[in-house]
Amino acid sequence: TGGAFYNKATKIIPQGLKMIIRKKWPVPEIFKIIQEKGVEEKEMYSVFNMGIGIILVVNKKNASKISSYLNKFWPTYIIGEIEEGEKNRISFI
Repeated sequence: TGGAFYNKATKIIPQGLKMIIRKKWPVPEIFKIIQEKGVEEKEMYSVFNMGIGIILVVNKKNASKISSYLNKFWPTYIIGEIEEGEKNRISFI
């Protein structure tokens, strides 16, 4: 449905926290082709989520266990973390 990173995910972040996303998952080739045609990166994340189907925000100490379980059904990636910072902020590194 799009919008997961800039619209939906930032709404669940409490005041005083920010979301850090590490761009370390395999981006499907179709999104690379679209981006090469001139679509800016922010729009790619806003519209297509760059191939991420769902974002789960879980306690850091449980992230690996949850990821391992869900990997039985489809590929999962731990793509970021929540840190202290400005409310509703998201950073891609």
